[in-house]
Amino acid sequence: MESFDFKEIAEVLNFSRHATINTEPAEAEEGQWTLYRGHYRVHLHEDTFNVLWLHSRITKVALEKVMSRYNHPKTHLVHPAGKAVSERLRRWRKLYDRVQGPYIPRDYLRSFMRDELDAYVHRMVEQAPQYYVDPRIGSYLRHPNPVETFLAKPASEDSGALGIVLAEPGQGKTYMSRHIVYRLASLHGADLVPVMVDATQWQSMPEQDLSDLWKTIVHSFRYHHAPIGWVEGHEEAFLDAACKADLFRIVFDGFDEFILRNRGRVDPMEVLEVLSDLAKRTGTRVVITSRTSFWNTNLSKEEADDFIERTGSEVFPMKPFDLSKARDYFGIRFKEEKERDQRVERAAQLYHALEKQNKKLAGRGFVLNLVADAVQRGDPISTPSNQMQILPWLMMTLCQREELRQELPLSAEEQMQMMQLFASTAAEGLGHSTDVLDLVLLDTRDDLDDSTRLRCIEKFKSHPLLSYKPETDLWDFKEEQIGTFLLAQEIMECPLPKLAGFAEKLGLHTRLGTLQDLASTIVDLLVRMDSGSEKISRIISALSRGDHSKEASPGPRLLASRIALLTVDALRHQGLPKKDRTEMLLRLVGDPISGLQFSGTNTIASYDFSGITFRNCRFTNVTFARCEFDSNTSFENCSFSDGVRIVRSKGFRSTSIDESCFLDAESKRWLRGIQVSEGERAYSDEDLRADINSVVDKFISKGGMTLKTVKEPDLKKGPISASPHQKVILDALLGSVLETHHLSGLSAKGLNVREDAADAVRFYAANNVYTGPLQDVYVKLQNKLTAA
Repeated sequence: MESFDFKEIAEVLNFSRHATINTEPAEAEEGQWTLYRGHYRVHLHEDTFNVLWLHSRITKVALEKVMSRYNHPKTHLVHPAGKAVSERLRRWRKLYDRVQGPYIPRDYLRSFMRDELDAYVHRMVEQAPQYYVDPRIGSYLRHPNPVETFLAKPASEDSGALGIVLAEPGQGKTYMSRHIVYRLASLHGADLVPVMVDATQWQSMPEQDLSDLWKTIVHSFRYHHAPIGWVEGHEEAFLDAACKADLFRIVFDGFDEFILRNRGRVDPMEVLEVLSDLAKRTGTRVVITSRTSFWNTNLSKEEADDFIERTGSEVFPMKPFDLSKARDYFGIRFKEEKERDQRVERAAQLYHALEKQNKKLAGRGFVLNLVADAVQRGDPISTPSNQMQILPWLMMTLCQREELRQELPLSAEEQMQMMQLFASTAAEGLGHSTDVLDLVLLDTRDDLDDSTRLRCIEKFKSHPLLSYKPETDLWDFKEEQIGTFLLAQEIMECPLPKLAGFAEKLGLHTRLGTLQDLASTIVDLLVRMDSGSEKISRIISALSRGDHSKEASPGPRLLASRIALLTVDALRHQGLPKKDRTEMLLRLVGDPISGLQFSGTNTIASYDFSGITFRNCRFTNVTFARCEFDSNTSFENCSFSDGVRIVRSKGFRSTSIDESCFLDAESKRWLRGIQVSEGERAYSDEDLRADINSVVDKFISKGGMTLKTVKEPDLKKGPISASPHQKVILDALLGSVLETHHLSGLSAKGLNVREDAADAVRFYAANNVYTGPLQDVYVKLQNKLTAA
């Protein structure tokens, strides 16, 4: 954690319209105190005030001296948080009995947005989940929840860290996140504000803000009807100051959803580095959650292990619920029931039977809820005999109960059919309204008259598998995994000639995270079945047929590639020989590999592509990790966009990319860099200009006239990272065009355009022409790097 300076708070507060604090001290006594002048503006009225910042080693003599002049209500006394200084000031209270305060930085910063933060904390308390039971986290046995303990630790020089919660879909990541945020808000909300970020908040964000991590985090306040308007445009500085003041803890539920949502515009490792850096430099705690499958397939093990060791991040793997935890849940769920003990026992017996058949699936949190619903709504029931039928059996059982309890005119099978059709219709973009549900019901039972369907819909409002929001007239499934399972069933039952068309509609209207879960569910359902891999192969073939042009929807091909890679990981784990994994892949997708779309959501890891041909495939921000290639590897009529990363792989040659392939500007630069490294082509003037531009462009605002500050680690990111002369170019620019400086509140070092080079950079921004120091650097590098 960097040392705290009151200027960081002043700079953030100056973004507001009603208060301004001069960041240049008006008076100071070295090592004792610093005085800042400020003023409020309310309409035409202006009022002045002083902020007296006490240093941590302030003496009584120094305090007495300064208070002889400033002990009045227009002085705000602020001091660093710490037990020793607080105790000293408590003893010396008579010396400053008329000032406002004393405040620690957290309280002073909060005082400028108390109404908004109080409203936000209230929302966090309101969202407390029902019937919560802590899951098992890794090897931790202690109570309370180790993730809560991790987050609640006060900010200090050595406490800043990133926590990573990993679990499978439906395990309960969001449920646990909301509970922990509720706990922090209810126990510490007067001091500490837990900021909860999740995927539901992003739907209302403007398109241009989607890839901005800081805007995504701060948008949580607006989503929960507590916007801090003056922070907009200054989100990073605001979060840095608030975290360093020990005001915020951040729970980012859905790290994988954030990466998927941005479709290759952000890199998973870069986002992790940024969040870890935020935690380290501010001393705060940040927790992210991710699907385990996403983490394992998008980050190589070496890369992830190196990051965790280097940054001191802590991993919290969520374990499946077991019988003991299930009993705890049922005890809470049936707490108010007259037959509490009997129902707990019946639910535990049913859960134990399911656990014996499929421990991994039965141990997911949403299954506990379904089991409790099944027990709550009827007499003891038998268990399924086939381990692959646990989820559909549970759903069917609940539908049977509703048929009897509600006297529905639909059988359990018809209810399941209707819900499967509703899941697919909604996912295709027709919406979740009552009208859509009515159409689906009519399609399922066209003999029902209008009044009967209306009564059915009214009864569906209490159905254990459905949820209804009267304020919006929208329906959904009570558990997201129910909808995902029904969609998977629809895909597996869909006639193969129609499958690509159905998947294309899904791709247009479905979150990529849902597509990921959909692929995982299909693989889980089929991979253990006899001839399951043959069925998977037929689905992949059907999905990858059709239009391969750049304009075609990526949905079917994305789903096909995801199913293929997950199936290989399930049947041939990454520790096996690469050739075995490649043979499995080819059995699934065919040889050559054709018609698939690979994106930044899928790392292609541990394959031997020697002699393999890729045809009519798309690659968007793709990473090949620990793969092997040779001179016979080829890419024909493929599309590459947003660059490619080759990590710990061998044998890749630029000649593998056929002339029939399409490459966008960034991918062309990647390929040219490989060609230069291979000696196949000389580093050209065009390459040099592109490399210089990629660095200088970071410092130019969208309007082109204002120049920005860039954090030092960000300078090497982006297209320049692929340049064979990255270091030489950056060193030359740092010597003549750019300079480093201390970036208050953000990081140890920032970079900005030197004053004597500013006009040249602005001229370049407006005219794409080098002049002055920029031209000098270009000529120097041209003589040194490019061919004569």
